[in-house]
Amino acid sequence: MPKNKKMHFFFVSMMTCSVLSLWGCQSSSKPSKAQYSTAERPLQVIRSQDGIQNVRLKIIEINGQKAKFFQQEPYLELRASHKLLSGHTGCNPVIGKYTLNTQLLKIDFDARTGHQRCDGALPQEAELIQILNEIQAYKMLGNRIQFLNARGQVLLMTQK
Repeated sequence: MPKNKKMHFFFVSMMTCSVLSLWGCQSSSKPSKAQYSTAERPLQVIRSQDGIQNVRLKIIEINGQKAKFFQQEPYLELRASHKLLSGHTGCNPVIGKYTLNTQLLKIDFDARTGHQRCDGALPQEAELIQILNEIQAYKMLGNRIQFLNARGQVLLMTQK
């Protein structure tokens, strides 16, 4: 095939592909406005009806002592979708899982924490992890939640 014929064949092939591509685009349905939207939407958090799950619980007392702020405010969050515990001791993150019976007001934690060091935080952190693993029940008092051991003693006080 002569060079001109090859170029002509190549040119005709490319034009045919281009025309078919444009024709295919023209025949497709118009996208909705939602497909053009680039605005971010916040993730919808579904709050649990029980008042204890999917809520950030600020830790205000640990074993009767006011919780201390180190690098950040200590808190817990019980994520209902997978029964995961997350939070912070004030120095390190808290992770774990939990079981909950809202009818009997019973709860059981399996909690662990990280290993970063903060001046003076170790006693509060060690006590928090220990009592989380001793908690067996809870009481709702308005916007506060008391977490109790098997004898009914308040080990942890949180606030929504």
